[in-house]
Amino acid sequence: MVNVAADAADPDAVERSWPLLSRPRRRSARGAALVEMALATPVFALLLFGALDFGINWQTRIQTAHAARELARSASVARMGEDATCSPVGLTPSSELLHETVCLARAKVGRGADDVRVKVIYMGPQGRRATDVADTRNSVVVCVMTRARSATLITAPFFDGRFYESRAVTKTAKPYGGSPVPEGEETPLPGASWTFCRTDVAGSE
Repeated sequence: MVNVAADAADPDAVERSWPLLSRPRRRSARGAALVEMALATPVFALLLFGALDFGINWQTRIQTAHAARELARSASVARMGEDATCSPVGLTPSSELLHETVCLARAKVGRGADDVRVKVIYMGPQGRRATDVADTRNSVVVCVMTRARSATLITAPFFDGRFYESRAVTKTAKPYGGSPVPEGEETPLPGASWTFCRTDVAGSE
């Protein structure tokens, strides 16, 4: 005979006394846990991969701005380094110093030709486009654009077609080696343009 009072005080006794009643309850709890896990896992993965993609793109944005500043400082004295091993995309005019500028930009951003493009122009003392790039009163304007990318592809709809653009201006000085970096540009990334890369004031001087 089952002692009901004793069973109520001892939960384990219930399972020993009525094992057939306790089994469905155990299975139900396990099933509910599996359902909860199945629902939570995709949400957790989306948040995790989304945070990863946003972190990578935030770093790319910072690197793009840093690259523009570093290139402007180097271009102000025409000391771009000696790396000309990269392949510029539609670079005009053809120049060794411009070629080195492109390679330095890609090295600073950490991306290749498919993701990084560079443009160099000169601005006169009045903020207009300089006609004499050798004039040390000028400022060099270096612009860098970088493509946004989704490393996990989960956030691709958000990042596709977006670009990070940075413009840096530095006063020029006597060029190292005697020749300044000439004005020039690569072909913009597909879907982008160089409209952000301009002097402070329209016109030339």
